[in-house]
Amino acid sequence: MSCVVQMLTSLQHPCIAPILLFHSTDLGCVKVQSLAARGSLRDVLHASKQQSSDACALLSRESIVNISLQILRGLQFLHSKGLCHGHLHTGNILISPSGNIQLSDVDNYPLGLSSFYRPHFIHHRAVCSTLETIDVFCFGLVLWELCKRGSNNDISCSKNRSHSCDATCTDPSSYCDILPSVLPDYLDLDLRALLESILSPRALQSSLPSVQVLLNQALFQGYVLPDYNNNNNSNRTSIKLSSSMKKYLSHMREKTLTRLAVDHKQFRHEKRLYRMESMIRADSDVSQYVIERSPSLCNTRTSEPTPPSLSHASPAEHTPTSLSFSSQPSTPSGGVSERTPLNQPSPMSESEHTPQSSSSAHSDSVSQSLPPVGMNRGALLSSIQCFQ
Repeated sequence: MSCVVQMLTSLQHPCIAPILLFHSTDLGCVKVQSLAARGSLRDVLHASKQQSSDACALLSRESIVNISLQILRGLQFLHSKGLCHGHLHTGNILISPSGNIQLSDVDNYPLGLSSFYRPHFIHHRAVCSTLETIDVFCFGLVLWELCKRGSNNDISCSKNRSHSCDATCTDPSSYCDILPSVLPDYLDLDLRALLESILSPRALQSSLPSVQVLLNQALFQGYVLPDYNNNNNSNRTSIKLSSSMKKYLSHMREKTLTRLAVDHKQFRHEKRLYRMESMIRADSDVSQYVIERSPSLCNTRTSEPTPPSLSHASPAEHTPTSLSFSSQPSTPSGGVSERTPLNQPSPMSESEHTPQSSSSAHSDSVSQSLPPVGMNRGALLSSIQCFQ
């Protein structure tokens, strides 16, 4: 731990907030930094300080480019020394009294603290492949928040853009997969190209550019920062890395990348399980729907016209008027009264000799042989006596 303390206290760069005092014990660590009276970049974006007179202060294009350039310069210095930030977000980007940008919380990575955007970049293998790409991804999210606060005068061609905080303070991490379709219309081509090179689905699936590649883009051409290699104390850069510290950083890098690979693999496994469960749930829902709909389908079929032999007994068939059988049939012209035997069908009329389906004829004969449902007991006894 002593090598970590020595490294952190010796770190000096105009774009990195210096650590005045660092003390570590078995219970934790304590660090002392200079007070940032103007707050962090998040305080400026969300106007959470009382010194801010504008409730929703908007950033000009020049301010966005200047802030982005200073952030990239600080990351470039860390990467050149074998370090990384790992926790970059608007909350730890401080604003010095002179208005310059300084990165804070550089000590989180050597101490093993989890990243602020870890739940988001762990979804993408191209992001968590190296520690440098994690810093680039976090810078892209910071740039998104800066662009959402851009003013109309310098970036936009639209004069009707809303200045409300609700329309501009949106979490950028929720737009990574659909970024090209949700980019604001007021962004110019250079800012749009810089965002798409980091947060577009194509970049997240293939590989992210390095900090040096981002600095070479057309957006930063013409913006000159102070020379950090001169002898001026305010612009001097330095860091002390002992051999033990270099070994420790190499070991930390291997462990961090291994842990990220395991977490990414676990995320992909859970994602596949979720898809399989969704498919199984969808199939079970379809089966349940078919089962629930099958009785109604049967009822629909029975309600359609069917042959009498196949249809069930309806109320009309149980009424006496629907049967052709009569207890007292009409007498023939000869005047002789004859009774039709109960167990024999009555003679068929001429209309019954017409061609018809076998099922219909069979149903008529069965209906005539059956006694009427409404016949009383006396009529039945008289029919039997006449038959004898």
